[in-house]
Amino acid sequence: MKLFLSILFLVNPIFLWANPALELKVILDGMKNFKANFEQSVFDESGQLLEETEGLVTFKMPNYFKWLYKKPHKNQIISDGQEIYIYDPDLAQVIISKINLNDGNNPAVIFMEKNIESSFNVNLITVDDDIWYRCTPKSDKTGYENIDLLFNDNRTLKSMLVTDFLKNKIIINFDFIENNLKIDDAFFMFNFPENVEVIKN
Repeated sequence: MKLFLSILFLVNPIFLWANPALELKVILDGMKNFKANFEQSVFDESGQLLEETEGLVTFKMPNYFKWLYKKPHKNQIISDGQEIYIYDPDLAQVIISKINLNDGNNPAVIFMEKNIESSFNVNLITVDDDIWYRCTPKSDKTGYENIDLLFNDNRTLKSMLVTDFLKNKIIINFDFIENNLKIDDAFFMFNFPENVEVIKN
């Protein structure tokens, strides 16, 4: 009987955890940083494709990240640990905001939360044989209904799906992932281009 249970746990380690939120926290705590290519698609409620983008993303937990969009527009979203910079080269404009973990419109807070259970209900869902972590915000003041996270067998982030209150779905797939690199904080500094309009929130 003990051997059977041991084999069962090895085959399906999800049974090791009685609390999906605790398991998710352990996984995210193990992601010190990562770098990956990404493809992002936005679908409306009917499933119609609205937009496709791709680029390169770098995270350094908990508060540093850099999203560099390459196609179709070369926008940037960068956090230097204190502030978030949203740069639109077509508008020659950068918007600067303080990092706010209580910002209900920013799904990236899922990576910054020290206590996921305080802000989210976490459940496991199965889609096409993949097991996702569905994070539903406890507050009704957020701009989204769910954040779904999918990991590879080695607990590397594979996909992220955000469903907003208009039922739009933003799916981000990650590829060519490099985990736990040595990344200096200076990498996340925003370099202001010349002749750019600065807007502070």
